[in-house]
Amino acid sequence: MSGEEFDGGKPVWGADGGFGSSGRELGIVPVNEQTALLSSLPPANDGAGGLTVPAFPLRHFRLMQRLMQKLLLPFLLPLLLALLPSCQSMGTPASATGGHPPLPTVKRVDLKRYSGSWHEVARLPQIYEKGCLQATAEYTLNPDGTLKVVNTCYKKRGRVTSIEGKAEAVPGSGNARLKVSFHGLAALVPVPDEGNYWIIALDPGYQWAMVGTPNRQALWILSRVAALPYPTYQMLKEKARSLGFDTGKLLPEAAAKKRPG
Repeated sequence: MSGEEFDGGKPVWGADGGFGSSGRELGIVPVNEQTALLSSLPPANDGAGGLTVPAFPLRHFRLMQRLMQKLLLPFLLPLLLALLPSCQSMGTPASATGGHPPLPTVKRVDLKRYSGSWHEVARLPQIYEKGCLQATAEYTLNPDGTLKVVNTCYKKRGRVTSIEGKAEAVPGSGNARLKVSFHGLAALVPVPDEGNYWIIALDPGYQWAMVGTPNRQALWILSRVAALPYPTYQMLKEKARSLGFDTGKLLPEAAAKKRPG
């Protein structure tokens, strides 16, 4: 389920024609304020009766600098934050696991059976899933053996964002370790050679799965339906804890509704 909070690499507009309150919190300047900033720059003649160009005193350079920071920061910050776990996963085996023992995976995964829709039952917090009340992943097997990936995030007030990418198996992993990359700005994030999507538990009937990263910074519990039977969820949570994941931070706990199972 890794990915960014982008819709096709573009920010999602709010109902008011701007980026909404969440966008302002990220530092995005609405168009009308951008225009006001730019229109405050006084013109200066080139002295030959020709083209009139803006004069840029120091204070105006500072205004432009602030404007560019506000426009670019919302795009660059998620990218840089997403880059950190990837960097932690590269290098020597010790650095790849963040000091933890090697992370075991299932022996083999049939990608054709693994394809289809998955619901995210629980996850460790990730910056690119901030604000997601629910999330789904759709995997489609491509003719070349890779998977098309579509991750969708459902937020408050009916907002929906999605991102597309591709997953390819790490050679020799039995398809249990995948290298998942995404389009748009997220394509700039390097993917470690050992993969960033490790399937560490899988139902024999492919009805649930648990995915993590070897540095234990990311974990997803997935199900074909929106909620797992509580005993199954508890079993997976305990397995994750025994492998070194901080299960006390799993979100959202309420997703695994207690019911007979």
